[in-house]
Amino acid sequence: NGIWPAFWMMGNDISSIGWPKCGEIDIMEMGHSNGINAGTPERFFNGACHWAANSSGTHVYYANDVTAAYDMQNDFTTFRCYWDDKKITMYLDQDKYPDVEPYFVMDISETSDATKTGYYFHKPNFILFNLAVGGNFPSIWDINQVTALNNGDVKMYVDYVRVYQRGLENETLNVK
Repeated sequence: NGIWPAFWMMGNDISSIGWPKCGEIDIMEMGHSNGINAGTPERFFNGACHWAANSSGTHVYYANDVTAAYDMQNDFTTFRCYWDDKKITMYLDQDKYPDVEPYFVMDISETSDATKTGYYFHKPNFILFNLAVGGNFPSIWDINQVTALNNGDVKMYVDYVRVYQRGLENETLNVK
């Protein structure tokens, strides 16, 4: 309890327009207090998107919490995010279970103005991985309550990241 691993994307324009106007796509976050309270932190995760509700930058988000049928901490797990001009869809272990239902789907087709969800998700993003300790997500602010550090062996392993592009007109892929 108390460790908050995440795999996510942030709008490339964060330095010029700030968060949440840049948009944020959380492909995987674990360690939420709901999983801790249910006794399922090794299976509880979520996908989410954060954006601004209007031009003033009021933060809104949509998230979907999931309790997987199996422990995700003892083997590699594949998280997939399909992102096109109509929707963002995320899958857990689709490589192992091709018929699995998505754990997250959000419509981003409407882009007409800053009150529309899609307005924030039709631009380049960059990928981030992080392993946070404590905070609002796990609802643990006292380091002595972080039980995940008890054996001193806390790691987040990332085997690979693959980014595919369809090759449609007006697509942008920036690789560094």
